[in-house]
Amino acid sequence: MTPLSYFIMLVFFLIIGFFIWDSGVFKKKTTKKTYQFQNGIETLDVIGIEILKYTNEYRIALGLSPLKCDKKLNKFARYRVGRMEFEAIVSHSGFAEVAMEIALAGGEIIAENIAFGFNTSKVVVKQWVKSEAHKANIVGDFNYIGIGVKRGRNNRFYYCQIFTK
Repeated sequence: MTPLSYFIMLVFFLIIGFFIWDSGVFKKKTTKKTYQFQNGIETLDVIGIEILKYTNEYRIALGLSPLKCDKKLNKFARYRVGRMEFEAIVSHSGFAEVAMEIALAGGEIIAENIAFGFNTSKVVVKQWVKSEAHKANIVGDFNYIGIGVKRGRNNRFYYCQIFTK
């Protein structure tokens, strides 16, 4: 075979490989559920739904009303975990800007819980409850919650809860 024949075969296999890859055969399937939020329908991954569930179970056990998940707050929380993952720093720095935007949109009291590295939603909520500052947010005088979860490049999770009244 000539070098041109090898080149044509290589291009042919690359094109076929691209179509097979693009068809979704090798794409990882993720579990998504539809959940009714305060401001409409939003897709939230299973971990986020479980965080909402465990947070509200804790509040209800204390006689408090459950928090309503808010689509706009979810976007802020997802932004926060994305920023932490990008900067590789788990910190409340940058939350003041987010809180200002939430306040301008009508949020009255605003708080944030963040975490990193826990493997399950149940464990992260348990750890927040063990911390007095995080627990104060979970049981605080809030009506709405936003939840962000992101699996980082290091395959560890970043978590954020944003609370408002």
